Amino acid sequence: MNESDLKQAFDNLKIPEFRYFKETDSTNTQALNWISQNAPEYSLVIAGAQTAGRGRSGRKWVTTPGSSIAVSIILHPSIQEQEKLGLFSLLGGFSVLKVLENNYHIKAQVKWPNDILIDNKKTAGVLAESLWQGGNLQGLVLGIGINLMTPSIPSSDLLMFPATCIEAHTKDNINPVKMLAALIEALIRIRKSILSPTFIPLYESNMAYKNQLITLDAGGGEVYSGLLRGVDEQGKIIIQTAESTEQVFPIGDVKLRPQ
Repeated sequence: MNESDLKQAFDNLKIPEFRYFKETDSTNTQALNWISQNAPEYSLVIAGAQTAGRGRSGRKWVTTPGSSIAVSIILHPSIQEQEKLGLFSLLGGFSVLKVLENNYHIKAQVKWPNDILIDNKKTAGVLAESLWQGGNLQGLVLGIGINLMTPSIPSSDLLMFPATCIEAHTKDNINPVKMLAALIEALIRIRKSILSPTFIPLYESNMAYKNQLITLDAGGGEVYSGLLRGVDEQGKIIIQTAESTEQVFPIGDVKLRPQ
């Protein structure tokens, strides 16, 4: 992956600007700093290697050169989108899923709120972070990390969930630049529908563990069990407990596991 290849791939997508780092600490950190300097929408921060990428709950997402995708996409949500910011995490994961399905013929699932699973193993993750000034949203960053090749799979002592990579599930050639361009194209296209009534049912139809028993660790010692029923219009997860009541949990530092 190099700047000239990226520029050529992005020409048809009308990406306003991108910044490529052979190595950086976190593409999300770089992107949030760029927002404070008035970065235009769909500006991208891309890393060949990431040394201190962030996952949820402060976990690290480290990427190795040439074997992963690490990108942060800068967005400026509309007033209507700001009322449902939780949907952007879902948008990121669903966009990866569609690229795997359409470009590599790989069946994947989205594990709420922001992981992508192949054969119940994590191959990609999404972290949405916002920059606010008072009550005004300055911008939102979607950080997306994808395991492409075998060296991208973390060592077992770093794994919070079983992991895999795309290479293990396809005989197709994996070109990181072409895959990244396909991802951005999918995200731009799918974003147009996230406020429509069709988005949530489509997301739920590709949702891991739907209508199965799961355990949700909400932090602070709060653990809930029940049937995963889906997500609401804000992107919050819906769980039906043993008492047949439904509880809703927002995207945050939660851990979801099948029973």
